[in-house]
Amino acid sequence: MFNTEKFSRPNKFGGTCPGCSSYVIAGAGHLGRNDESDKWTVVCTACATGEAVPEAAAEKTYPLTEEQEHVLDLFKTGESIAVQAGAGTGKTTTLMAIANATSRTGQYIAFNKDIVTAAERKLPRNVSANTAHSLAFRAIGKQYVERLDSKRMKSKEIAKWLGVKVFVWQFAGESHSLAPGALAAYVQQGIKKFCNSADLVPTAAHLPRINGLDKEGETTRRDRLHTILQPAIDRAWEDINSVNGVLPFTPDHYLKIWALGNAVVPGDFILMDEAQDLSPVMIDVVRRQNKQVVWVGDSQQQIYDWRGAVNALDNIGAENTAYLTHSFRFGAGIADVANRILDTIESAKLRLVGRGVESTTGFTSKPDAVICRTNAGAIGAVLSARSNGLKAVLVGKNTEIAAFVKAVITLQSGRRTEHFDLACFETWDEVEDFVKNDPSGEDLAMWVNLFKRYTPY
Repeated sequence: MFNTEKFSRPNKFGGTCPGCSSYVIAGAGHLGRNDESDKWTVVCTACATGEAVPEAAAEKTYPLTEEQEHVLDLFKTGESIAVQAGAGTGKTTTLMAIANATSRTGQYIAFNKDIVTAAERKLPRNVSANTAHSLAFRAIGKQYVERLDSKRMKSKEIAKWLGVKVFVWQFAGESHSLAPGALAAYVQQGIKKFCNSADLVPTAAHLPRINGLDKEGETTRRDRLHTILQPAIDRAWEDINSVNGVLPFTPDHYLKIWALGNAVVPGDFILMDEAQDLSPVMIDVVRRQNKQVVWVGDSQQQIYDWRGAVNALDNIGAENTAYLTHSFRFGAGIADVANRILDTIESAKLRLVGRGVESTTGFTSKPDAVICRTNAGAIGAVLSARSNGLKAVLVGKNTEIAAFVKAVITLQSGRRTEHFDLACFETWDEVEDFVKNDPSGEDLAMWVNLFKRYTPY
């Protein structure tokens, strides 16, 4: 329990409020001691002043809509359901209603850890909440825990370890080549694609397309290169499966290893949240459980397609399909604009009804908030605002971003950094060269461009 009289000091750092799970930015909440643990903690103003009761549910409850009641009735049949849920249509409320309507044990799964944490606070005891990766880690990933801290390797180092040689071909009377490092990067990208797929073995078919390798309609050189690289792919995957391997190791690797084994999802039924962003590997795992599954998501809010995610709602073949269209997040003004956009998308079947606060739309040169899809984009928005004389802060958990920025500053000052993404570089110039010439540097490109644009020297 919290003694709200103690929460008199403003919080210097951000954190998640233990009362309502909302994230509190620095200076926007209070700091005090928890009576039970006697530890300092951050709470939002509402919980600290007693306007909200930390022990109770942070959300108000409302009667279920007819659409939500329909989903609940479908769940009671024991059949699987695909639920297309628009923004603010009470998706979480619907899932909680399902969880509370049965004494059977269930498993809630989402890709994003923050979403799982929020759901965990609201679900009844008969339903557990996990990310797909945490299920895999519990079963097999913990064996690879020491490999998860492995540092980035340059592609030329990976090429040497894999035994990859330069690939040379003739085109239009000129000699062309792909360096060993570039080919090693392609192997790594192929492994990444395989890990997000439902395929059983990694093959050269998972390699990305190389522009300019063959004439249009021809595959001769590609086929020859695939034959050459297949042993490297095999060796890379063999290394990844070893607890003593040397190549970079990611959570997607142990997820795939788990999926290829006897992957078991506990519970009598599964609540699959954010289904529009599921990767084929996880769809395959869930399908193999032979359990009732409620797939919930919004086909038009897919944000993880860059990592191999597919819109599961259109491909799972659930026995029933339902829609949640009444949004309580905004009113008719915003809903009308959203529907005009949805009208231009042939595959979009859902249309929204605005039932929230009265809302209007328009243009502004000085927005109060900017929504970003990537960490680099968020940093760019903050730097851009500050360069224009505006006050701007980054809302949300930003420890990873802060660590990366500090590592960049360290490199730019002429010192080495231990940050796993940058530890293999001695200077910032090496990072820029890596991004320019190494295909595996694509994930760093936006960061490099940001620092080029906003670094004052």
